Amino acid sequence: MDRRTSHAEIAEVEDYIDLLPTVLPNETFDLWGTELVLARENYLPIKTYLSFESMVEEQRLDPISVVAETMSKLKEGEFIWLQTLISPTGAPTGNNWKKEGEEKIAEIVGRGKVKKGGSAVNAWLKNFFWAPVEHPTWPGEKKPEAPAMKFLSPDEQDMVKEIANKISKLGYKTVIRFVYIDRRDSFTPANFSAMIGAFHQFNTQNLNAFKPNYMITLYDSLWARIFPVLNIEELATIYHFPGVPVGAPRLRKLEFKKSGPPAGLPIE
Repeated sequence: MDRRTSHAEIAEVEDYIDLLPTVLPNETFDLWGTELVLARENYLPIKTYLSFESMVEEQRLDPISVVAETMSKLKEGEFIWLQTLISPTGAPTGNNWKKEGEEKIAEIVGRGKVKKGGSAVNAWLKNFFWAPVEHPTWPGEKKPEAPAMKFLSPDEQDMVKEIANKISKLGYKTVIRFVYIDRRDSFTPANFSAMIGAFHQFNTQNLNAFKPNYMITLYDSLWARIFPVLNIEELATIYHFPGVPVGAPRLRKLEFKKSGPPAGLPIE
């Protein structure tokens, strides 16, 4: 276990589902929930912990602490249930997100799919008329390729690098969903807005981002069995023990540390 969590304790608590009625919403309680999905293609990454750790010390922030702080500010009787489900991807599952990423890289650097050539007669006629200004080419023949990365803009180079980094790691189909529950007379929409906002810190301008999945698209994606894909680096970013002090006033902290008995302690 990481040194930052070596003194953490895990205790069994009452199942929070047992604290509420079996039917929701009802006359007393209201609820609101959503799933978070990726705004763009699966091969594009979100911001990971490497970006947060590269910040200067004054700006460094453990991203999970923002989620924990949001949940810890709930008053008595309010609930936020956050659930993360993962399952493997890959060729046996029919999910070709890595292949799609490789094709996108090829598209960006100018190595698109080879076009099927026409007939030899058409090729001869084309080469005959264009020979003074263009080197002849024949069906199935590739044109000479220039150095790929040399002519890319900084944004394109960054995208190629980030896509390559994501598809180089294991990926998992990922479902992230949460629900906010409270009594109708004190229901606070700002709380679920804050929860969505807590996941905005993982968003990027030119790569990927989280967005709520609304009911119509949720139904369509469930019917088509379409799920976001996160790799192990992204999953480690959104699911881990907090590594820096969390500004969460209602999050219970241990007031003492446990240690082993002193050497030479007599044992009966």
